Amino acid sequence: MQDASRNWFELGQKQWQRNLDGLTRLTRASSVQEFTAIQSELLREGLQHMVQDSRVIAEGSVRAIEEAGKAFSGVAQPTPPIAR
Repeated sequence: MQDASRNWFELGQKQWQRNLDGLTRLTRASSVQEFTAIQSELLREGLQHMVQDSRVIAEGSVRAIEEAGKAFSGVAQPTPPIAR
């Protein structure tokens, strides 16, 4: 759980920084055309980061499920058959 929380927090921090950097770039645009070009680039980059972040989340989820499965398989004991 700590790893998952840390990963979510790191992803949030990275996204916050990317948004701040993008806003800074937009404020420095000197024309409408430049603003539009920057906005388009930010949109493209945002979609790429979303795919990358989704992959990281999915990989973390798979690891957590595998670890939970191992933990439960060590705890779970077969139930004795019921006599009829």
